[in-house]
Amino acid sequence: MNAPFPPPYAGPSTGLVPPEYYGVGSCSTQHELPVYSRYPTQHESLLQPEGSLTLESNHRSTTRSLSSKPFPFGTVLLFDQEDIVAKPPRYGMQDTIRGSIVLGGNARQWREVSVRLEGTLRINTLEAGALNVDLINEDLQLLPASDPLADAVQSSSSCFDFLFKLPSHFTHVGIEHTLPPTHTVSFPSAHAKTTYRLVFSVAKASSARLWGRPRKPRTQQYELPIIYRPDDCPWRGLPLAAHGTSKSVFGDWLKNSVSFSADHTTDVFVPSTRTFALSDAIPLHIQLVGKCSNSLVMPRIGILRVTSVKLPNFSASIRMIMSSTKPLPRISASAAPPQSEDLITLDFDASVSGEGKLAVPSFDAGLISVKDWLIIETDLVGMGSRQHVYRIPIRFVTHSFHDHQ
Repeated sequence: MNAPFPPPYAGPSTGLVPPEYYGVGSCSTQHELPVYSRYPTQHESLLQPEGSLTLESNHRSTTRSLSSKPFPFGTVLLFDQEDIVAKPPRYGMQDTIRGSIVLGGNARQWREVSVRLEGTLRINTLEAGALNVDLINEDLQLLPASDPLADAVQSSSSCFDFLFKLPSHFTHVGIEHTLPPTHTVSFPSAHAKTTYRLVFSVAKASSARLWGRPRKPRTQQYELPIIYRPDDCPWRGLPLAAHGTSKSVFGDWLKNSVSFSADHTTDVFVPSTRTFALSDAIPLHIQLVGKCSNSLVMPRIGILRVTSVKLPNFSASIRMIMSSTKPLPRISASAAPPQSEDLITLDFDASVSGEGKLAVPSFDAGLISVKDWLIIETDLVGMGSRQHVYRIPIRFVTHSFHDHQ
């Protein structure tokens, strides 16, 4: 026998929340839904004062702002945008594009109104030709040509609402890939460009007549480019880059070790998330262990970004390195006689940032990808001027962890 369902909490009526309910559908008598309330019970407490919460979608505030842009046929209104005249509207992963078209002039003169959301990846190569991939192609017919506005319309303008839900993936030759952000990159033998736009098509009745008959309405198209930037943030914040804490707080730091020989090793401690905002300064701790004869080790750090395109009969990549040119300052060293055969330890703290040089976050869309690594270069002067480059894969996202706290 099922236990009786507890009565709903009888909080004060404010009209801010929907009424309580027990269940929906044909299964509601067997699997009753719990009752939720904005008021805490005797065993609950508020973690944040009421009124201080902000609605967020895809790590970005969704205040009901409204921006407009004039076109020859009228005005386009977009919600949740600041100024679409000064810069293209921007949307994130699975955002909703919500807007309206306000037609000018006599409402009866308009015969067809539609809006289409397009996303295209174009790859042009010297060797394999060109490839155009439709990432998104959704069309909304707002005013069919066979159904002109009724004579009862008295206003001088007509308004049509439209709504698109941005997908997170696209499909190419049966394989699903992540939707790439708006991006342009040039290679020595190729060029790739990802674009998104809204296309407005309007047909206006002509007052001119041909052989006593009205001319066929002429359809005109107008484009509004949009920026697609999938918003994301790390799952935790960056730890403090303090010497001595790196090796003790294992939950905050990830240890990467490489051995050059039996007498020389390098340990690189990076934040365990390995996910950083485009504007973050990434803290690092480097520990070198070797003999005195090999103590002239000069680590350098940097960021390596590789952008690649992959087609069935063509592939290309371009590398961009943002690295420090000077050796890191030594912050500590173990005491050892100059000619001792015992191993000594050298410690270095540093940070590296790609702010201002990275245009888009890391992504992999199959045909095109942007991947990032931390690189640590060491010169082993005591081992025949041998140089070693150590790579640690990382990922860049749009926002930092603290942007949403």
